[in-house]
Amino acid sequence: MAYTIPNSCSKCGICLPECPTGAIQLEEGEYWIEPGLCDRCEELDEPKCIISCPLNLPVPLPQKKGRYKAESHLATSPSLFP
Repeated sequence: MAYTIPNSCSKCGICLPECPTGAIQLEEGEYWIEPGLCDRCEELDEPKCIISCPLNLPVPLPQKKGRYKAESHLATSPSLFP
């Protein structure tokens, strides 16, 4: 599960040095999490960034909802599917 830092972040910076993989980034005054670097501190019950944050942020990123698009195929033999 990926995590994100919402706009309600107080930008205190406590989480930045706590991340063992360096996934928390600071750009133009905004904190964000690089999903490719974040391993969710798998060895712990809860990620270090959440434990150290006074607001209990970051939060899990909501899963994307979407549709699966499959190519339509014509039946090779119409008698197979009456």
